[in-house]
This record gives sequence, structure tokens and C-alpha cells, in this order.
Amino acid sequence: MKKLIIIGALLFVLAAIPAVMGGSSDTIVVTLSPAGTLDIDVSANTWNGENAHVGDSFTSTTNTSFWCNNTGEVACKINISADTSGASTWTYSADDSPAIDEVAVEYQIMGESVWTYIGNDETVFIANLPAPTGSDSKTFGLGVDMPPYSSTNAEQEVTITFQAYVL
Repeated sequence: MKKLIIIGALLFVLAAIPAVMGGSSDTIVVTLSPAGTLDIDVSANTWNGENAHVGDSFTSTTNTSFWCNNTGEVACKINISADTSGASTWTYSADDSPAIDEVAVEYQIMGESVWTYIGNDETVFIANLPAPTGSDSKTFGLGVDMPPYSSTNAEQEVTITFQAYVL
């Protein structure tokens, strides 16, 4: 019986130790900010498709150039995506053979020979756009692949989104 009392008393003492030895707690909130601002400007803000018509296989910007400028303070990566979810009744396709009521848009950075289709999901447009020091801008053109037929005569829109990320 004495053993049980001693074991019970020992358990009671051990159970009380953390409460006696424990203290209060407190926190520190650390807020981190990038070293500079991230900002881009893309212009011109619209393109009328330069006479792209249903049944046209490819129409590109011949009279319009676009610029993507880094107007922030840090180098950045620019991603691009496109969709027709606004006023358009057509759906978006990211290949060179859009079906009926589909449209595809592609870009070409000036100085490069390749046209690249813009997808619905973000993809890399410019891997490294330096902070403004003279080489802070890229010029590009746009192209559009029209559907072979359309079920509507209504004007259609494609929204191209540019998203900047700090390198």
C-alpha cells in the first residue's frame, strides 16, 4: 500500500512540474516586403484584328505594334494567358485549327522568328524583363486564327492577360 501511495504522490508531483515550470508565451509578427515595386505597362491596349474574317487561317498585326514595359524597380518575369469569357460567345482555342465558334491568338516578340500560341493557362511570355535601365521593354506583335464558320454575326472579344512576378 505504501508503494501505491508513493507512486501516486510521485505521479502527482510529475504532473505538476510542467504547470509550475511552464511560462507565458508571446509572438512576434515579421512582415517582409520586396526590395522594390513591381509594375508593368502593356500598350496599345486594344487591337481590332486588322480585318480578320471568319474563314481566315491567320491574320497578324501589320500596322500595330505592342510594348511590354517594366515600369517598376525590379526585374520580373511576365506570364501571358488569354480567354473569351467576357462578351464573347466563341470559345478560346490555343492551336492553329480553331473549330466553329473558336478563336486562337498568338504572339511574336520582335527579333524572334517564332509565333507562339497563347493558352488559357499562364505561360512564360518574357522570362526576364530587367528593371528600367534602357532594356526594360519588349516589342511584340499579335496574330489571330479565325474559325472556319461562325454561328453568330456578333462582335467577339479575346482578353489577353499579362502577369508580372518578381525574379
